[in-house]
This record gives sequence, C-alpha cells and structure tokens, in this order.
Amino acid sequence: MGRRGSRQEYEGRNNASEQNLTLLGRDAGAGIDFLRTQDRIDADQIGLYGVSQAGWIIPVAAALDGSVAFTILVSGPTVTVGEENYYSDLTGDDSAGRVGVVVR
Repeated sequence: MGRRGSRQEYEGRNNASEQNLTLLGRDAGAGIDFLRTQDRIDADQIGLYGVSQAGWIIPVAAALDGSVAFTILVSGPTVTVGEENYYSDLTGDDSAGRVGVVVR
C-alpha cells in the first residue's frame, strides 16, 4: 500500500498525467520516510535514482519532500509528457519508468 495516499491505485499503465505523477511522487516519498526510520541510514544523505518516466516522478518527489539530498536521472525525458505519450502511442511502447531510493 502506498503510504502517501495511493493505495496502489493508479490511473493506468505508463500514465504520465500530472495527477498520476504526483501520486507516484508521494509513493516515492513513502520510501524516503521509511529509510529515515532506519538507524543505520543518515537521513541527510537520502537521494532518488530513476530511469525513463522516473525523470518526471523524481523531481515531483523531491519537491514534495523538500529534503532529498540528491537526484540522479538516467535517460530522463527530453520532451513534454504529451509528446512522450503521442510517440509512445505511435510506436506501441508501453514500458514504464522505475524509481529507486538511494542512500550514499
């Protein structure tokens, strides 16, 4: 269950609407919250790492949290969400980006 409101209920596979990206960003924040409770982790050194669609999710998560130490975007988006959805529809691409939480 997403701790920040999603209850794992999303708009659909690979959906990049502002509402869905905010929901996914909140879920990434739940991972950050969990890491902060761990004694062996320096809460000031938690960052976010992600690929593809995570390039939209990570900035949202970092902005919502306010204390993310760093972000790493691998193969992040270079076009708007609308352009990406258009080209994905044309090519039949249904892959989804992944977000991970990193502690340095």
